[in-house]
Amino acid sequence: MVDSTDAMESRYLTADLVRESPTKIISFLDEGLYEETDYGKKLTLLVEIDGKQKIYRPNRDSVSNFQVFGKDTMGWLGKQAKLQLIKIQGKDSILGLPISPKVEEVR
Repeated sequence: MVDSTDAMESRYLTADLVRESPTKIISFLDEGLYEETDYGKKLTLLVEIDGKQKIYRPNRDSVSNFQVFGKDTMGWLGKQAKLQLIKIQGKDSILGLPISPKVEEVR
């Protein structure tokens, strides 16, 4: 028997996927690139969430939040972010919030 659930899932990180995610945590897997979309040029990144690789196009607020990792997205590699759903103009949108790496105690 083969479970067909994965075949129905989008290759993009969607609000529905975030809503159903047990962790709501992503890891950045590449430095991304800019792609032309119907809405202009958008930053497109490969991320992992709950063991699945997805394409993520973060909104302006999320990109602003990720600046703590550095302006160059190469510095985002391996970093993690917590996702939450917010309403923007009545529509569910994904907001990414950086997770700070644990600081090791100096002994």
